[in-house]
Amino acid sequence: MDFRPVFVEAKTIDDCWFQLLQSAYDKGRQYAKTAGSRTGMTVHAFDFVSGFIHYPHTRPLAPIMPEGIPPVTTDDKIESYFVNYLMDSNLEKNEHYKYSTWITGGVGKNEKVSCEINQLDWIINHFKSNGYGNNHCYIMVGNPTTSYEYDTPYMECKKCSKKFKFEKSKKCPDCGNNLEINELLRPTTPCLRALDFRIVDGYLLTNVVYRAWDIFAFPENIGGFTLLNEYISEQLDNVEAGPISFSCKSLHCPEDMFDILKLRIRK
Repeated sequence: MDFRPVFVEAKTIDDCWFQLLQSAYDKGRQYAKTAGSRTGMTVHAFDFVSGFIHYPHTRPLAPIMPEGIPPVTTDDKIESYFVNYLMDSNLEKNEHYKYSTWITGGVGKNEKVSCEINQLDWIINHFKSNGYGNNHCYIMVGNPTTSYEYDTPYMECKKCSKKFKFEKSKKCPDCGNNLEINELLRPTTPCLRALDFRIVDGYLLTNVVYRAWDIFAFPENIGGFTLLNEYISEQLDNVEAGPISFSCKSLHCPEDMFDILKLRIRK
């Protein structure tokens, strides 16, 4: 098979995202999702992609869109993503976990999505205690047990259309109707799997690892990790915010967004 790995080297988040859109158009492989989010939908996915952004802290963080194309995100949304999803592990009613569940430590809806360790604090203290010449500072996102989430479909109430994770009670708690299994809808695991930090020549480098990634979520996610890079560097003496690198085996564009992709790259 003709595999087509892609490496992108960019100056800014905007530059990187544009190159990724162009490469997805040129080298993306089409396939139909058989499970998970957007089941049955065709996506245009990289076989493998990695990249390096030299100056991700350049403002604005959000890509600048041509007139007539709606913004993919904004700096305000990126700030909110950083504060509420990466740093605050308190869950809303409809949330089972956030990335902050593992980054800063938190209790999810069950033991599969809980983490007692504040990995962010540990990284900062480890750099301070052991010097900057180490490769130990790595945040793991997700527990191995979260993989079992894929094996349990949601239960659905046909009367009120509400959906619930599998429970011992097979009655809808809202209307009392019998719940039925929805085989097409299952819980998922974190798409982000790791954040790796290293200090080189006084700059903090952050490497981001995703198992799967929507290309239209990329700018907001990378913007949030850029703010995290800035936050950590501010806690350390004589360290400046540095580049962001990333890798993913399935960075993809859903078919319902492919026309927007083509519009952005003027195809």
